[in-house]
Amino acid sequence: MSQIRDANIIKAMLVDFLISKDKSGECMYGSELFYGSKKRQADFVSLNGYATAYEIKSDGDDFRRLREQLDDYVRVFDYQYLVTTYKHADKATNILKPGEGLIVVNSKTDFVVKRRAKRITAQNKMDILHTIPAYFLRKYFKMGKLYRSASDVRNELAKISLNEIVIAFRSFLKEHLNERNNYFLAEKGSVTHFEDIRLLSRHIDLTV
Repeated sequence: MSQIRDANIIKAMLVDFLISKDKSGECMYGSELFYGSKKRQADFVSLNGYATAYEIKSDGDDFRRLREQLDDYVRVFDYQYLVTTYKHADKATNILKPGEGLIVVNSKTDFVVKRRAKRITAQNKMDILHTIPAYFLRKYFKMGKLYRSASDVRNELAKISLNEIVIAFRSFLKEHLNERNNYFLAEKGSVTHFEDIRLLSRHIDLTV
């Protein structure tokens, strides 16, 4: 079995796998999304009602920061999965906590969902608010010009319920991912090439 050493190759295989499982045809995808107070970068995300984060580990990647990365995903997303190769499958199983999903891929582009993720219900309000640009928060919550700075906006919204903030996050993702997904689907062939993944990545300014 040949090694898969490029995370973008796994992402390309993953998006085709997810598209094949999407009966609604409405799922959206994103790559390298900044999230949380620490401005971490999610390897891959999907939005299909709920927001799911995927941490990608190829054959050439190490697991030294994996536990920290997975703990950060829990603070923002509804579900999270580790996506890795058969080389790392046993190691991954020993690292994952209950509720964290595991998807294993081999060189024949076959995916096996070894463990289904469980819904996360205790995200962190401020980490989610730091994932959403202040301009979107002002618009979504109809805050007007009273709260001038991004910090003021987030501090005020931290007073509302977690559920309201989670729903706002999903709305932001839908708006943020829509255009790039339409372009991605129009440009990609029947099989996604790893270079197509860049079409799903676009960085945004979270401070305005």
